[in-house]
Amino acid sequence: MSNKQQNAFTLIELSIVLVIIGLIVGGILVGRDLIEAAKVRAQISQLEEIKTAYSTFQLKYGCTAGDCANATDFFGNSTANGNGNGIVQNSDGGCSTPGSCQNSACWAFDFEMSRFFEQLSLAGMIPGQYRNSQNIDIGYPSTRLNRGVGGLSVTRDRFTYIDTCNGRTCCGYARGLIRGYDCMGMNEFRQTLFVILNYEGAPGYRQKSNLYGIFTPTQTLSMDSKIDDGKPFTGQFRASNPTDSGGAFVDGDCAVDYTSRTSGYNVTNTKNACHIALKLE
Repeated sequence: MSNKQQNAFTLIELSIVLVIIGLIVGGILVGRDLIEAAKVRAQISQLEEIKTAYSTFQLKYGCTAGDCANATDFFGNSTANGNGNGIVQNSDGGCSTPGSCQNSACWAFDFEMSRFFEQLSLAGMIPGQYRNSQNIDIGYPSTRLNRGVGGLSVTRDRFTYIDTCNGRTCCGYARGLIRGYDCMGMNEFRQTLFVILNYEGAPGYRQKSNLYGIFTPTQTLSMDSKIDDGKPFTGQFRASNPTDSGGAFVDGDCAVDYTSRTSGYNVTNTKNACHIALKLE
């Protein structure tokens, strides 16, 4: 009888193959993490660029972009004058009852807010050209982390259309303020840069932003840790769920505990649950 030659992998060869597969998988995961980290850094850079432009504009023109009472003296009829009170505001036109919304907490994107990015771009202090428009990347830029859906705006106070608790669970530390934007304590800031959602299916300003977030808790924690204190409800950089009158959040919670000011981020949630805000003044 003749011996048949048997072809098979040795243990050494199998080990080499497994090592190669491990290196490939590890390289893919590392590459993905590097890409995500680069996106987060780009988002932080965008926020810092806008904050710097905000301050530089004030130093150069002696007023705040969007709010300048003599903006047309600087930029001609390509823009409009504000009321010069030092606060970027909208009109109360978005409120169901005009005048009823606390500070600028209502739906409308108009008056001074719609001129903020327009005047920063006219002054050459931010990249891109913007004009008075409710549409993303025309009236205000999309975010670098989630392009095409994020939007940026400056406002005096919280940016939500609800002024009362409406029977919902409220932040225990915040004297009855509603669970959502108000948990951030936005009334502690004079001016705030908000990152909000512009839903692609409804291009009007901040459509659906009361239901959907823009960043994951992990992404937001990464930004917060680099910019500020790593906590959603304290410091210069803050985050929270969008506000929903029904108390339900489509993509879950951004923070772990909405009754504690020292709560951390809900990093077990991988969905876009967070809106963010950066203090300008």
